[in-house]
Amino acid sequence: MYLLFIIFIFSGLFFGIIVFLWALKSGQFKEQQRARYLAIEDEREKPDNVASLSGKLQLYMLFGFIILGIMISASVVVYAYFI
Repeated sequence: MYLLFIIFIFSGLFFGIIVFLWALKSGQFKEQQRARYLAIEDEREKPDNVASLSGKLQLYMLFGFIILGIMISASVVVYAYFI
């Protein structure tokens, strides 16, 4: 009975580690000192928002993982309800 919950916990941990490693690889944590000034930065100069192919692919994969996570969570809840 608890096997599904254990699998659910470990799959969430696995995907969390994967996302963290992706964030490290893609440089999401670079320029930590700059981050504190982003709230007060002047936004008059906006660069062109041209998304690259890899950026679009990462965005689609992120939404796919979110939908997959919601579906897995819903299946665990439905399974727990009917057992």
